[in-house]
Amino acid sequence: MLLKNPDELLKTVTHNLAGFQDGAGKTAVAMELMGRNAAQLIPLINQMGGNFDKMTEEAKKFGIVLSEED
Repeated sequence: MLLKNPDELLKTVTHNLAGFQDGAGKTAVAMELMGRNAAQLIPLINQMGGNFDKMTEEAKKFGIVLSEED
């Protein structure tokens, strides 16, 4: 079975969820994928959706990204 690496999976999920209309349906999908606290992540998911690569690069600049070794 071929699985995506966690970064690519998170990028795909946030991009797709950001495209959903806010509401109960979006919250239900987020909770199914990420657990019951996902509803609190909706604002972050919306922000990350189209900016995942930019946010990742900024996180790397500030040293807040775990490496493979970590």
